[in-house]
Amino acid sequence: MEYGYLGDIELGLTEDDARYVSQQGQCDTYVMDVSTEEYMIDQLAEISDESLIAALSEVGAWEEEELQDRESNEYRLIWIIGNDITEELHTKE
Repeated sequence: MEYGYLGDIELGLTEDDARYVSQQGQCDTYVMDVSTEEYMIDQLAEISDESLIAALSEVGAWEEEELQDRESNEYRLIWIIGNDITEELHTKE
């Protein structure tokens, strides 16, 4: 398991899942797939709405009203951290 951080949130993804969600092009389907993995469901359930909104607000890419959708926020978190992990893995290669 590889771990990434956004704000005060720590999220773990398998190396394969991190690479899966960080492919070129539209990755929504890949992120949705990973969000249904048991290990991911368990982690996401532990994150409060407030923490999730605060962490994503730091990125500055979404308006406040866009950040009111929990499911979309979970997808955003998986995508951001998956990309961060993949980038880190590339630097180690």
